[in-house]
Amino acid sequence: MLEHLDDLRQTLSFFRSRLQPQGRLLVTVPTEGALYRFGRRMAGFHGHYHVANAAAIHGDILNAGFKTEYLKKTPGPGLLAIYWIVKYSLSC
Repeated sequence: MLEHLDDLRQTLSFFRSRLQPQGRLLVTVPTEGALYRFGRRMAGFHGHYHVANAAAIHGDILNAGFKTEYLKKTPGPGLLAIYWIVKYSLSC
């Protein structure tokens, strides 16, 4: 749901304040890439309804004081990626 938020910084600040030092933040976000948009068109959806894509959200999460522990683009890399699955921990 992060891709739908107008003020992602406020939500990330909330997550950061509630996460224990050993805790993890796990997110899945859409790429909004060509394959993703094609799939949405094939399913009958038109237009944009996401505020941000995976790359922008990832950057915002890093800027909010998290670090990447794991990142997988699925179902494949590059143009095949529809979603990013990412595990973050707090930066020191």
